[in-house]
Amino acid sequence: MKPDATDVMFQWANNLRLAGKYEEALEKLRTLEKSNHPQALFWLGIFHRMGLGGAEKNLRKANYYIETAADLGDEQAKDYLNKTPKQWFDEGLKAKEEGLLQYAQIYFENAGSDHPGAVHELELITKNTQPSSSPGSTATTTQPMSCNAGLPTI
Repeated sequence: MKPDATDVMFQWANNLRLAGKYEEALEKLRTLEKSNHPQALFWLGIFHRMGLGGAEKNLRKANYYIETAADLGDEQAKDYLNKTPKQWFDEGLKAKEEGLLQYAQIYFENAGSDHPGAVHELELITKNTQPSSSPGSTATTTQPMSCNAGLPTI
């Protein structure tokens, strides 16, 4: 079966995302939004969740895109929405061990404030990602991260 034009454009957007070219990927994903491409909608949600590529960091938009993708049958979106607080917490611990603090923060936030340990871990991450106290320094203690961590590659 020959892929249609939206699938080809999604693969292009996904390759840009994997290469760390988030602004270009976001442009392609926004184009695909009009066609309700489920995978593109899922990644639009992730981009808004994390503020990647110039996307507004907006949880309401992120949830809308991810929920719409799940409604359209996207398995990644369904998996994302069906995780329990314990699963989110466990993924947060794994991401933290790997030095992927931005992902760990998201996972702990998704675990929720009622999960034992999630609030504590979020406090530790926030403490560890404060700007350096060196005069004139803009560095933080966060490690470089990949936009692929913890999320299945397509």
